[in-house]
Amino acid sequence: MKKNLNYLDFPMAMIAIDLDDTLVDLFPNLVNYINIKYSTDFVIEDFCVFEFWDIVAKKVPGYSESNGIRDIYEFSETPEFDMVQPIEGAQEAVGLLKEIDDMMIITARSDRLYQKTERCIDMHFYSSFQEIFYTNGMLGFEKNVTKGEAALIKGARLGIDDGAHNVIDYAKKGIPSYLFGRTWNKKNKAVKEFDLINHFNYWNCIYNHIAKGKYY
Repeated sequence: MKKNLNYLDFPMAMIAIDLDDTLVDLFPNLVNYINIKYSTDFVIEDFCVFEFWDIVAKKVPGYSESNGIRDIYEFSETPEFDMVQPIEGAQEAVGLLKEIDDMMIITARSDRLYQKTERCIDMHFYSSFQEIFYTNGMLGFEKNVTKGEAALIKGARLGIDDGAHNVIDYAKKGIPSYLFGRTWNKKNKAVKEFDLINHFNYWNCIYNHIAKGKYY
């Protein structure tokens, strides 16, 4: 049975939200880039795990994590990286959530991409976030901190992310979170072991749950 936790029970409340594939739909553009580069025909539904390179390796022999990191780096230099669009319902939910509490972005992007990142946020979520925290994990760089650690540093008391490992990290730090449903996390069983994690597939459901003030 999940505990009935009130958001107001967590002091210094701020909502920490992931950017890529939580607020904006980046991964479809990356898949399209991979398909063009390797003459493959992947669709989003093929990626049932977060480690996308394991799926690519099924059609591209020898493809590894290092290849995946290189492709993300190369992709981040293309116009398609800058053409990402908000996930359905994200803009509306963020607009409503900022009336409830302050919000920040905690992203795995490298701070090397800060100009691209800030343009993206300004374009789609103007004046909605107090701060952007870069953990530098996206391109294989050594992370400065985990997302859970970043949340503690910045006083965030609620996280929203599409990475199961990230919401588990939040839970281990005592921070409640929402796992935003994507194909790569729907079958993850580890998140079910944590009372502090809730799983929703749509932004309107997340907003409604937060607005009620009772998370679990």
